[in-house]
Amino acid sequence: MTQRDGEPDGPLVHRSVRFEQTLSGRPTGVTFHYVESPAQGRECIVFLHGFMDTWRLWCHQLARLAGRYRLLAFDSKGSGPIVNELSAGALP
Repeated sequence: MTQRDGEPDGPLVHRSVRFEQTLSGRPTGVTFHYVESPAQGRECIVFLHGFMDTWRLWCHQLARLAGRYRLLAFDSKGSGPIVNELSAGALP
């Protein structure tokens, strides 16, 4: 199931960020999915998962900490609802 940008999921909100090019200017067309807690202005904790997992690996930790911290949990390239228009999902 793919969530839309801004769609709530309990105390979290689904977001996406698109990178049109790398720092060197190479086009990418990659969109990364992440969830965040709406606690703006608080200390931030970033959650990163390993290969073959998604942000949902951290769902219990995110649920416990969502009211106290700003939380960001990303889906890394090749997992979750990530779209790469140029490479059609191929991993480097």
